[in-house]
Amino acid sequence: MAWKTKAKDLYITRITPHASLNVNVAGMAPAIHSITFTPLELFGAAARCSHLHPVDPTLVTPESLMIGALLERHVDDASADFAILPSADNFKDFIGTYFTGAVASGIAYLAMIRNGYVWSDHFENIAGGNLDATRTPDFVFAGPTTGVALMESKGSRRGTLSAFDRRTSDGYTNQVEPHLGHQMGGIIATQGYCIGAWLESNTRATLRVHHTAATAPPPSSPSSLTGLSIVQRGNYATAFALSHSQELGSQIISGDGDRRFPFLRFQWRGRSWLTSYPVGGFSVSPGYFWDAWDKFGRSLPRSSEFGDRKVGFGFALEENVAVEALRGFLYTERGEARALGAEAVLAEGIGGLDGGEEQVSGAVFPDGLAVLSLPAIVANVQPVVWDRDRDQLTPASS
Repeated sequence: MAWKTKAKDLYITRITPHASLNVNVAGMAPAIHSITFTPLELFGAAARCSHLHPVDPTLVTPESLMIGALLERHVDDASADFAILPSADNFKDFIGTYFTGAVASGIAYLAMIRNGYVWSDHFENIAGGNLDATRTPDFVFAGPTTGVALMESKGSRRGTLSAFDRRTSDGYTNQVEPHLGHQMGGIIATQGYCIGAWLESNTRATLRVHHTAATAPPPSSPSSLTGLSIVQRGNYATAFALSHSQELGSQIISGDGDRRFPFLRFQWRGRSWLTSYPVGGFSVSPGYFWDAWDKFGRSLPRSSEFGDRKVGFGFALEENVAVEALRGFLYTERGEARALGAEAVLAEGIGGLDGGEEQVSGAVFPDGLAVLSLPAIVANVQPVVWDRDRDQLTPASS
């Protein structure tokens, strides 16, 4: 049976600390020993980890569909433990490598989110680090109380567990550790992780985590978010690229954007959301909205059909978070951007539901990005326009 509903458990079976002599490195041990996630949570995590730079959502769609289809087919919908089924053993090498890497990066992302981190960007998108190092980690993560961390993900379905643990250890030592304590765009990463997803078992996958050892006394929580805007900018460039368009994602990065953008606003789970995906029915008189919509039409999905198959999902961004991100990043230079505070974190994000139909209908991440499935029940769909001159969203007819 295709994996569509069952929440899965994944346990960390080994946590290995690595001491650091760098005075700028504090370290923090994982506060979790397992993670639980739904199909849409893993799907959304894998989709948002797939690209270094904002890409056209119409290009993301087939890749995301492939990730979703592979997850559905090669994970069961009955067991409580996450595992890849034997049916995936028949992949050609390049497909198997892609699938394993996508699953491992999505799982590592979920582990970081569960551990209190909220915003992330690819390491390559943030200038700096140790310029003498020849290898780099995958991601930079940040949170309102965690500070900044580097993360490398590993995944494997072959070989021995001892060999994979060595590979994960080497990932920390060679890709993460060299960059800790070094300047990166005005911030310093004081914590590091290499998270390995051991996927060899067809009944129960496990995680191996190598991390920077915590100092004694443990580091205090950051008193402010100063400097974290560089991570948040990349985070919301990806979020807007997925939920709106490649153009808006790219403009979030550059800080040089159009004065107006069209969105569809809708209600779901007691909150207001913004998207470019077609949801519900709506009408609007001719005018700016349709002109702007046509401008981005080459990037915006214009129907719920992809070829002869329904897309089956859509991305959206929580309205309050989206507005703060637009104000903070769309019209500011990198060094001038205002960081989003803890109020931008959705407390009911990832893992906030107990199950049932609402769990199947979508997944929400704490940075405000959501992925919705076709069964999601939305209401009050309304075309709106982000108006920079008014610094607010306005009805499309105005």
